[in-house]
Amino acid sequence: MPPSVQAVSFQPETDNRANFSSDRAFHTFKKQRDVFYEVLREWEDRHEEPGWDFEKGLGSRIRAMMGQLSAACSHRHFVRLFQKQFLQLCQSPGGAGGTILGEAPDALNMLGADKLGRLRRLHERLAAPQSSCRPCPLTSFPGCQGFFRDFILSASSFQFNQHLMDSLSLKIRELNSLVLPHPEPSDEDGESDVDGQGERRHFAVVLLSLRHLAKFLGFVAFLPYRGPEPPPTRELQDSMLALRRQVPPVLDVRSLLQQGLRAHRAVLTVPWLVEFLSLADQIVPMLDYYRSIFTLLLHLHRSLALSKDGEGEMCFLNKLLLLAVLGWLFQIPTVPEDLFFVEEGQVDVFEVDTKTSEHGLDGVPVVDQHLLYTCCPYIGELRKLLASWVSGSSGRSGGFVRKITPTTTTSLGAQPLPTTQGLQAQLAQAFFHNQPPSLRRTVEFVAERIGSVSNISRPRWWQIWCARPSRFFKSSW
Repeated sequence: MPPSVQAVSFQPETDNRANFSSDRAFHTFKKQRDVFYEVLREWEDRHEEPGWDFEKGLGSRIRAMMGQLSAACSHRHFVRLFQKQFLQLCQSPGGAGGTILGEAPDALNMLGADKLGRLRRLHERLAAPQSSCRPCPLTSFPGCQGFFRDFILSASSFQFNQHLMDSLSLKIRELNSLVLPHPEPSDEDGESDVDGQGERRHFAVVLLSLRHLAKFLGFVAFLPYRGPEPPPTRELQDSMLALRRQVPPVLDVRSLLQQGLRAHRAVLTVPWLVEFLSLADQIVPMLDYYRSIFTLLLHLHRSLALSKDGEGEMCFLNKLLLLAVLGWLFQIPTVPEDLFFVEEGQVDVFEVDTKTSEHGLDGVPVVDQHLLYTCCPYIGELRKLLASWVSGSSGRSGGFVRKITPTTTTSLGAQPLPTTQGLQAQLAQAFFHNQPPSLRRTVEFVAERIGSVSNISRPRWWQIWCARPSRFFKSSW
């Protein structure tokens, strides 16, 4: 994928000079933006090399870059860039591993969508590390998420972490309160089914974005309290609880959870809340605020498990998603076992209603199988176990053995190499992608004026400019 598509573009309403306190802060941010993308590209090129270490290779450059962001507005702009780039990369096909800023071969697109999807799944099976056959794995940061996690650890900047938590909390509130359209049952012509697929894709994008944001919010918020040491003793635990009770939560997740349950939007709220709580330290479940949240989630899990499918109940895949993420959360070692023995009489602070409403998302089929496996990859372990058992029993009994049909590439033919003119056009596109839109309009206007008063045609003048843009502009934004 071209870098001009992957990099966050220039936004005049938030990135121009008027949004900075001084010229120095404006130019400092431009320099740090370039350093950030240099670090990202180097990580993409070298993180798979044996023996390469993030801290040794990039740690000093990251801390030097953060040291120059002294102004508060510079931190705010860099956090906005960090968050946008993070969401953009996590939602891209290479977000879970693979190429980020590199170019994908164009010949793969000629295989078709079905074969290309199979090829990508095969690449993931070969390139990704082998699973540990655990149905309840610990929280991890696969693919490009590992870069942003290590960036935060290497930066070691309190200012950056605080601005990042503020930005993540605001974005979570914004996405969680979005009014999402409800897919309608398909008609005979299939028009409603097409609209429903688009609405489900929109829901999937919002849900996955919320999960990514909540994971990093939990990572940064609980980072000062998380460590490799064993569980604290009883005396130390009491003193830590007395101190932590005075610290307000970084985000009022209990109110958001209660609002989601009342509005019958648990299928949107609970998955990202689980990601947030999965990064908690050992003291968090013992705090009264968070213990009430765990208790409420446990009551929701019991109500969903005991409810029967029927009219007015939650859709099957919606219900399965909630049961899977909640079941995974309760298996995390930081969740105390005594939480599961809370009596029903102690859960009367908030009534959980699993009945759906026509205005809520819980009763609408917004979750499909692909989204379920994306949010709960550990479900695939059960599928692997069943598949291995079926193939083993069928093989012993002389039954059907599945074969892999090879795919030929002879029909693709030799791909022509990109010409110099084509490379210059791509460089021009990449240049204008990171510039204000007014710059492109100015260049086009100058090209038209020069072409009207000289013998140089507009395409020829454009080719000359693409070859040496520095002749016309001494510096970029």
